[in-house]
Amino acid sequence: MSLAIGRTCPLGLDPAPRGPGILTAMAKTAARKSPYSIHPAYRMEDAYRKNLKERTGKSYEEWIRIAKRDGPEGATAKRAWLRKEHGLSSNYAWWVAQGAEGEMDVAAKYDPEGMVEELFSGPRAALRPIYDALLRMGLGLGEDVKACPCKTMVPLYRKYVFAEIKPTTQTRVDLGLALGDAKPAGRLEKATDRYLDDRISHRIPITSPDEIDAEVERWLRAAYARGDEAQKRRPAADPDKVPADLAKALTASSRAKDTFASLTPRAKSEWIAFVTTAKQADTRARRVARAAERLGSGKKTIY
Repeated sequence: MSLAIGRTCPLGLDPAPRGPGILTAMAKTAARKSPYSIHPAYRMEDAYRKNLKERTGKSYEEWIRIAKRDGPEGATAKRAWLRKEHGLSSNYAWWVAQGAEGEMDVAAKYDPEGMVEELFSGPRAALRPIYDALLRMGLGLGEDVKACPCKTMVPLYRKYVFAEIKPTTQTRVDLGLALGDAKPAGRLEKATDRYLDDRISHRIPITSPDEIDAEVERWLRAAYARGDEAQKRRPAADPDKVPADLAKALTASSRAKDTFASLTPRAKSEWIAFVTTAKQADTRARRVARAAERLGSGKKTIY
């Protein structure tokens, strides 16, 4: 694996990280107890607790007791009841309802090492050397890099996410990169399956550790350089306004309907946007069918 230093950055950005060189940073990374940081979604829990108390006068635990005592059965019904009867926003209603049903993942349960082991288990175990090499390279770019595993990928952050490592198939890992409007070149591809305000705009498919070369590093450095830059976000779809064709497909499958109901407001917005942003009728029909198939099999993500 090449660790070329000081090469020209493809976006005209300074490719050299500030502070210690990449090899020094990598040595420090190896000395850490764990290379992982808590995912931002889990860090939000503390903020949610504080804000809920300030906005409603009741703590999260108090709302849990109210929802259990007075609310209807099921997380979906509880969410609707909390919004209608108590005026909670969609996000807070989801959080309280999931907690009342015992389904809320809290920071105390966050197990990044376990998530990575699960990601690269079974048929995908052979991809682990690719992942390990990409993780070392990413963390070695600077001491401000954080790797925050989730269930389907391992995002890399500075202030914002700038890359993600994802075992896309049993034979391929995709290195997703936040490169804005950069033109695809060499092995760099446009990530055409992304949507909404996703920062990850490009990817490099990798099938062997030997493919993690100077080209991969140059693009990863370019994405790292953009990792402290904010990005204008497009408004998300309303999670409570499910389009008629998607609603019909969900109604036809009780499991698809239940899976969709269990999603976070953000995840619902992504599915809705996935359908409504299609420009052609046949594309939209295929996306509705994909939603029915994936949600019907219990899968919560689009890809």
